[in-house]
Amino acid sequence: MGVNELRSAELLVRMGPMSAGKLAELTGLTTGAITGIVDRLEKAGWAKRVPDPNDRRRIFIHPGPQDTKTVEGLYDDYMSALMKFLNKYSDSELFLISEFIDEITKLNHEQANRVLEEK
Repeated sequence: MGVNELRSAELLVRMGPMSAGKLAELTGLTTGAITGIVDRLEKAGWAKRVPDPNDRRRIFIHPGPQDTKTVEGLYDDYMSALMKFLNKYSDSELFLISEFIDEITKLNHEQANRVLEEK
């Protein structure tokens, strides 16, 4: 699976069922690209299309079962490498890095909102 499939699956798991349009919006991809991604996610058992009970023309994409063999151990190698990387730093260094990331993220959000408000 590619990055877009994994990102889409992660959004479905974290945010719950959504329309293809909403998934496209959240990923920054076109609805056409999302159609292919959902096809691949369905084939892998990571997502399923479910008709809206209130409007049969509308389809929601639901996350697939999370206990499939595909999901087992998916992040094991990543977590192992991450722990090896993080162990290079002391607790105080990690705290400083975390504080820096939090502050720069806050600054980025503030500046992005400022730019959007100016339009």
